[in-house]
Amino acid sequence: MKPIRSWLIILLYLVFLGAFLSFKWSYHSFYPIKGYRDTTSYTGTADKPLTSLEFWAGERPFTLPLLFKLLGVNSQNYNNQPAMAAVAESQTWISILCWTVLGLSIARPIRNRWLGAIAFGLVLAFSLVYDISKWDLILLSESL
Repeated sequence: MKPIRSWLIILLYLVFLGAFLSFKWSYHSFYPIKGYRDTTSYTGTADKPLTSLEFWAGERPFTLPLLFKLLGVNSQNYNNQPAMAAVAESQTWISILCWTVLGLSIARPIRNRWLGAIAFGLVLAFSLVYDISKWDLILLSESL
């Protein structure tokens, strides 16, 4: 492949990624961060030590409590706006990373590099559907 065409394809990937990031973060401006009654039980699990069986195999999955623990969210501060915003932003970054890796995984085996870039863009566009993206701002284990 000629070098100029390679740069154009890389530029196309970057344009798709930039647009994806821009749209993904725009959801924070019009969809509120939401916690539910279940969120309280996740904070209870997050309060348990990492070495306890209740943390890893309790009544709730450990994924969201582990994120809470990493971000310093506990049963005393989970209901304040900065703590909830930190969790929602982290979930959004994890979502961005996962969708980008999925898009690259689908684009990689496609022989025609232009079609690969378009497949990458389509995967990222699919992830921007409102019903999918709003999950980044919901504080439940299914969101993560």
